[in-house]
Amino acid sequence: MKNILFINSHKGSEANLFMSCLSRNKRIQNFKGMSPFNHPEDLKKLTDKRHKCDNSAAIYMHGLWENIDWVRFPVRRLSKFIHLIREPRSSLSNMLEQHLNSKNKIKNLEQNLLNEYCFRLRGIYEMYKLTPKSLVFDIERIDFDQIKEYLNIDELGAFELPEHKDIFPENLCKQAEETYEKYFSLLNL
Repeated sequence: MKNILFINSHKGSEANLFMSCLSRNKRIQNFKGMSPFNHPEDLKKLTDKRHKCDNSAAIYMHGLWENIDWVRFPVRRLSKFIHLIREPRSSLSNMLEQHLNSKNKIKNLEQNLLNEYCFRLRGIYEMYKLTPKSLVFDIERIDFDQIKEYLNIDELGAFELPEHKDIFPENLCKQAEETYEKYFSLLNL
């Protein structure tokens, strides 16, 4: 069986930058847009892609960003997982900035983003509970040595989070912080 790695995170976390860091390794390549993974046969749409490392050491990486990107038991059994969360002020500000830069106007945008963030934290926690051999980190406190050992790789590129603009409403950030702290504790971070 080929090596599969799922990065389970939420929008606004900058996990995409982390995945770019991992992709700099000659054995790891990121593939997009193939969820959901309900059956081991579904992994073929990922592992049939041409990989830059053309041998059995290749690691096929895919990001899970929403709760609908569920991974069922037979697939979880064959895969590795890294779960990433990020504190709400940066995450929600990133999410809001992306929406403000798009032409889509959404009624109650801030409240909808808050709900999405909190609901997604719960989904990450639930997947973490179903993948006991997985790794979990706050993205601002990643242990790269632990990741190298987990993936059996010798090197990782540099990873630095960009500065964020604090543009999300304070009252909604306070609500999100309560949810974040709850899941931060439940995830044993």
